Amino acid sequence: DDPLPFPVVSRNQAEIRRMRERRPDRNGELIVIDTPPNGSVVDEAIKTADFVVIPTLSSPIDLQQTMLTAAQCQDAGKDYAVLIVMARKGTNALRAFRTAVEEYGAGIFDTEIPLREDFKADFGHTFRSNLNGYEDVWNELRGELR
Repeated sequence: DDPLPFPVVSRNQAEIRRMRERRPDRNGELIVIDTPPNGSVVDEAIKTADFVVIPTLSSPIDLQQTMLTAAQCQDAGKDYAVLIVMARKGTNALRAFRTAVEEYGAGIFDTEIPLREDFKADFGHTFRSNLNGYEDVWNELRGELR
């Protein structure tokens, strides 16, 4: 029952396209477009975005989709970076995933969001003061957008 500190509005593909034309962020507001991991709505979001964050798990199947999305960003001439979420620190899979992304030449955040079960329990509630790495992601992102 706690409101988020920002408005959340559902948009479809056509509305995202109109956002690109009208640029509601002209006054410096930050607009975040959160999409499913694939589909035509992703195409519209990439075309509209100034910067694309590609959140992903560090598994081989996720690597395939991540690289497809990275290629879409490159084709559209958009700046982007891969964000590894639910990371199991110190694993070979995580190291191999990061290496593959870097060898592809994709941008990747230094920060990795650790696997945390308590995130699931937080759904629909006010953010905690400990954001488990997301504050570091925000700081990296702000540095890129300057």
